[in-house]
Amino acid sequence: MAATNPPPASIQPADKGGCARSASRITAGALALALILTLPLSLLAFDWARLFFDPERMGQVVGQQLIDSGILREMAMQTIFPSDPGEGEVRFREFQRLDPAARERLLDILIPRGWGQEQVTRILTDLYAWFDNDQPSPALTLDIGAVKERLMTGGAQELVTLLVDSWPDCTPEQVEKLHGQVFGTEEFPEESMCHPPEPLRTGLIDQGTRFLLDGVRPIPAVLPLSDASSPSGIEDAGRLKQGIRLVRALARWGFLLPLSTLGLIAAVAARSWPQLLRWWGVPLAGAGGTGLALLFGAVRLAQRLTERALAQSQFPPFMAQALLGVGDRLRDDILGALLFESILLLLAGAALWGIGAYLGRRRAASA
Repeated sequence: MAATNPPPASIQPADKGGCARSASRITAGALALALILTLPLSLLAFDWARLFFDPERMGQVVGQQLIDSGILREMAMQTIFPSDPGEGEVRFREFQRLDPAARERLLDILIPRGWGQEQVTRILTDLYAWFDNDQPSPALTLDIGAVKERLMTGGAQELVTLLVDSWPDCTPEQVEKLHGQVFGTEEFPEESMCHPPEPLRTGLIDQGTRFLLDGVRPIPAVLPLSDASSPSGIEDAGRLKQGIRLVRALARWGFLLPLSTLGLIAAVAARSWPQLLRWWGVPLAGAGGTGLALLFGAVRLAQRLTERALAQSQFPPFMAQALLGVGDRLRDDILGALLFESILLLLAGAALWGIGAYLGRRRAASA
């Protein structure tokens, strides 16, 4: 029997080389696809973290939106002068009966200019500092020292004057009843709340001012906003801090993982500079296109999720509208950054692919 001749030695390495090139191209293609899909998402997370974990920027966005919407003024009005006061808050509800112009004047007297923005920025700064310090729980406070100072230096008298002058003129019978009564006490009946002639008006304002100042003096200049002193509260705060740190780290540095695939692509597929530039250009341009497509879907999705969350919440309408405005402002800033990055990736990828194609043609022509 004739011996079977083995295939020529030159054919077997060629077959193996072809399979290796095919495998490397498939691997590089998979890596490129992974970069195209994951880089825009990681950049979106990076842009979110860059804004969300910047206390100064967040203070500006949140504070300005809350001030423009009037939520801070509305909350101050409802907190300091509740419409249904409890025992010990006699007559504060009368401030809620002022007409809109008088209420605005009241808040102008009560809240110093710039105080709301200052408090929002300070609270956010303290909260963000807690993310990196060793305190078991955030020490958040509200500094009302400026408000107290305003009341103690003439603001209280202005408030009481505004209130008394908003009452209807007294009848002769009411004037007679006002003699001997002290403003702000339980013995001061609601039917006696009228605008009396002088000198009763001045005496009534003086009494009301003293009554208001007596209630303001014991209030601390700094009010605590957080209390997690119990063991369970401290433990929950600690877990929250660790989770926030992890999310922040992943969002800030997660984009490096998709970019690292460029090195793997170069290792498995690129055999020359033209090939390297083309293999890098295509996925970068694809990632830019994916980022642009993601923008349109993210805008609608974010708006729907925000509106649905607020609709299911128990927030008052004025607060829900303010929070919706904050969400819209943050969304616009984040997606604006992603738009710039996506266009940059698209242009950079197209440029790399074009340069690689040009160098490849030159090499082929000179061969």
